[in-house]
Amino acid sequence: MTTKVLNRVSGFLAWGGVFVAGVLTYAHYTNGVPPCGTGGGCAKVAADESSRWFGQPVALYGLVAYLLLAVLALLREGAVGETWKRLAKVSLWMVVGGFALSMMLMYTSLAKIRAECHWCIASAAIMTVLLMVHVALKEKEPPQAKESGFGIIAPTFVGVVLAAALFGFTEPRIRGSAQAVNLGPYSAEDLIPPANRLVGSPDAPITVIEFADINCPACRSSFLDAKVIVTNGKGKVRMGFRHYPLYTLEGHESSIQAAVVSQFAAKEGKFWAFLEKAYDPANTERVKTVDGLVSVALEVGLDEAGVKKALQEDSPETDQVVADFVMTQTLGIKLTPSFIVIAPGTTPKIGNPVQLARLLAESPYREIINGR
Repeated sequence: MTTKVLNRVSGFLAWGGVFVAGVLTYAHYTNGVPPCGTGGGCAKVAADESSRWFGQPVALYGLVAYLLLAVLALLREGAVGETWKRLAKVSLWMVVGGFALSMMLMYTSLAKIRAECHWCIASAAIMTVLLMVHVALKEKEPPQAKESGFGIIAPTFVGVVLAAALFGFTEPRIRGSAQAVNLGPYSAEDLIPPANRLVGSPDAPITVIEFADINCPACRSSFLDAKVIVTNGKGKVRMGFRHYPLYTLEGHESSIQAAVVSQFAAKEGKFWAFLEKAYDPANTERVKTVDGLVSVALEVGLDEAGVKKALQEDSPETDQVVADFVMTQTLGIKLTPSFIVIAPGTTPKIGNPVQLARLLAESPYREIINGR
């Protein structure tokens, strides 16, 4: 390939990366889920703490990097000689760093999180091809004559239009909508947890059941939003909680114990107080150890001896957590948090936090809440 062709290929690839990283960034800040097959791998990777640097999603840093590579490709379109060489060198080092980080993130998602994120794989593939293109560019002679007029911005214009069109096509699928759930051997009533894990009016016609893990970052961030839904439900919405401990994932090793302690809190009438304390961002690390969980339990007024007794393998609290986990597997729930909405005359539906809010704003739930 000629220098000009390689440069334009690098620009198009950079805009492809902008699209991919943009989708993941948008999904993070809207609490949505990008389309990702049936395994739920994208959401699992996004929910893991390794997917955030300094509190921001890794995808955001990728978006900035791809935008910079696209700008550098545009600048090279109008550069010649030594200026072109310097711009190409900066791009090469950026791509080398991006490639190394992509490989590290791929290893983390596949080997540690044990989830396959198709968008992450696409970004790694783009960065790999970008590396090949920039290595090839390094061996090329710089252009001797400047491009002029529309010829400079034409490749960038095409890249922007394609990335924007692809994002416009994908965006509605990120937001998505709640889907009907197959209850299998369960009835709708079977899904509703005991009263000590319900909040809201006992007579509320709409029941929202959250399936979550106390060590789940996405569950922590959506907890307050879920409480607001009950508050805004005008007495027509109540919420229940069932445990889905992701104990096989890194950072979730104490999830079963956390669920068990919360079950003891439920028995003592302090389930929601414990959950709120456990989900406090200040306690993110504390709840990852048994000692930390016990200390959180003591802060909400639970008896230490009772907590430690509940943590024994044959305790009733452990049995209740296991029963919840079996239910999640039978229902085929893959992600945390997931919400199932039950209301008279409707098919139970399941969705993520964004889909939950949208569902309750639609008919017939809207009419039930507003008393029409």
